[in-house]
Amino acid sequence: MRRAQKGDWTVSIDEELIGEIATVRAQSLPRETGGVLLGVVDAEARSIHIVDALNAPPDSIKENSGFERGISGLENGIRKAMIRTMDQVRYVGEWHSHPPRYSTQPSGVD
Repeated sequence: MRRAQKGDWTVSIDEELIGEIATVRAQSLPRETGGVLLGVVDAEARSIHIVDALNAPPDSIKENSGFERGISGLENGIRKAMIRTMDQVRYVGEWHSHPPRYSTQPSGVD
């Protein structure tokens, strides 16, 4: 499990999920890719636990120096996760990759 403190919020993600995202990135190289993060939010505890990452929808634009996430099928994918978990898991954010040898820090475009 990896944890990060962002202000007074704690964000956590399983190492296995990080590995799955890294595999999707590697398969997309040299193009960038991305998708949506799903997780559990506990507002009282000020914590977010990321439990799944959806891959780029088929209408996404993947380039060597950029990524624009599409929307095709995305709402349905999120809705399925919410139904399966009785609304416990929901959309919590976005993820995208950068090309090799580039910083993982957000770029000016990000």
